[in-house]
Amino acid sequence: MDQVNGNRLMYKNFVILIFLIASNISLLKSDIIGGYSGSETRYGSNAREFALGGALIASQNSGFSQFSNPALIADVKEREIGISFFSMSLDRFIQTYVYNMHLPPKAGLGIAIYRSGTKNIIGRDQIGDLTQNFSNSKIYGIITFAINFTENFKLGLNFKMSKSFLINVGDIYFRDISDNGIGIDLGFLYKNSDNFKIGIRLKNLIGKNRWKYSDTEKNYSIYVPKILSLGFKHLHSKSFTVVAQCDISILPIVKNENEYNSGIYAQNNNEISFRMSKESLLYRFGIEYEINKLFKFRIGLKSDKLSSGFGMSIPIIKYYTILLDYAIDPGHEKEGISHNFSWRIKF
Repeated sequence: MDQVNGNRLMYKNFVILIFLIASNISLLKSDIIGGYSGSETRYGSNAREFALGGALIASQNSGFSQFSNPALIADVKEREIGISFFSMSLDRFIQTYVYNMHLPPKAGLGIAIYRSGTKNIIGRDQIGDLTQNFSNSKIYGIITFAINFTENFKLGLNFKMSKSFLINVGDIYFRDISDNGIGIDLGFLYKNSDNFKIGIRLKNLIGKNRWKYSDTEKNYSIYVPKILSLGFKHLHSKSFTVVAQCDISILPIVKNENEYNSGIYAQNNNEISFRMSKESLLYRFGIEYEINKLFKFRIGLKSDKLSSGFGMSIPIIKYYTILLDYAIDPGHEKEGISHNFSWRIKF
């Protein structure tokens, strides 16, 4: 009887949460932190994540789990490889390479490389005359460690390092401009049952990029917004999964010589504080439906933007299967359609 009452309470809370999400959709705005440092990592690292609105904080995503919640790596039981290639509009691209493994007896380890950038940037001088084309890219190296403290509680950490590159058409690096960054993500996962999990993540607990210009005496630190996320995964049936997530952005405020401002640039010795804005609340929601053992359909919502995609299982040899994921980005700001592909394999 207690188990029945517990299930009823869980479903009641689930329905209330869905209602709250639906009632707020009309009030949602664009991502307030879109122009802040680190935005290249907030688009998405893999096709399944993008198709489900990025709401995978409590859902295992083999090959890419550390991008959603580092605590999920504690559940890795086999070796995993994940590869993503996003062919995006406006000559943008994202590439992801991941290797995850189990660490006996109750831990997991992950290594990932995330690269994003833009090609064919038209260069102009101060009076508007054409100069040369440029390409810009940024690379993140991520090491993840997670551990099962109990059967139901898991903890994980992402250690991140980044570097930016500015390249001209002759593939010559501009070495007088450099950018190096560091960051740490902290994640928790609570398993209420096999059908219901709750995830919490603090992204960029530590996060800062440092720009150095060799032709000046000024160095700049660009602070990255901290993002507190809370979400759940509910397995309604073997073929129907619901995921939801709420992100709260804590924005960096820099004090210059006269007063505080909303800028994110700070010279050495400037004061920095972090503040929360009512407009920084972002909702994510996703549904995954397994049509058969070989095909899954997905649809998601990020703020007021819809996403969709599918997943396919492709057997390659007797004991191994490649999981192919696809997501389409229709271009909500009229920037054009982007096609996002990912491949995952366990072995």
